Amino acid sequence: EESLSLWRASRDKAKLAIPLAELGRVALEDGNYTTARRLFEEGLAIHREMGLKWQTAEVLDNLGDVARCLGEYEQARLLYEESLVLWRNMSNTGGAALSLSNLGHVALAQRDYERAEALFKESLSLTPTLSKGAVARSLAGFARLAAGLEQPRRAARLIGAVDALLATTGGRLDPADRLVYDRTVSGVRVPLDANAGLAAVAEGGALTLEQVIALAMEQPECT
Repeated sequence: EESLSLWRASRDKAKLAIPLAELGRVALEDGNYTTARRLFEEGLAIHREMGLKWQTAEVLDNLGDVARCLGEYEQARLLYEESLVLWRNMSNTGGAALSLSNLGHVALAQRDYERAEALFKESLSLTPTLSKGAVARSLAGFARLAAGLEQPRRAARLIGAVDALLATTGGRLDPADRLVYDRTVSGVRVPLDANAGLAAVAEGGALTLEQVIALAMEQPECT
């Protein structure tokens, strides 16, 4: 906050946007959504004024995460869709994959499983050329989709794959994704006995990257 005050005093908007984004992400991680939204919105206004499309798209995704954490799914959808347009206009594959995955989570929250599946598949189709962390983010969405379709074993295998990828990279899911992923992990344990659940998670964790992408891309059967 001290650095933020100094940048405000300098009236250098370009430099002010940096601590705004950093503090916004800290507030989001801490679950302080009101503060995160305020900081991100201030940064967004600066980026729009300066015509910085990459930074604008990034902050729109961050604001979408805040809305999703608060259960404001329609607002989140609008923010992610605006961000997706910007990423695509810039031919930024990583950004587009992120926004598509985020939109998939919104569709899941609204129980639109068909749309969620299409969005996650489109996101994952872009991620093999990116980092394992990006693949893990998409797979977390597929795990939640499988749980929503009452396919606990499939969900457990995907959970094992996500955990293995994150362990390999030392990465972690974004706050909004982590909230729903943790609920997915807890929910999958209920319909599976302990041995079956552990075996499915271990099986998913042992899959190669190509195998787990193939698993995610399989057509799930509604039950």
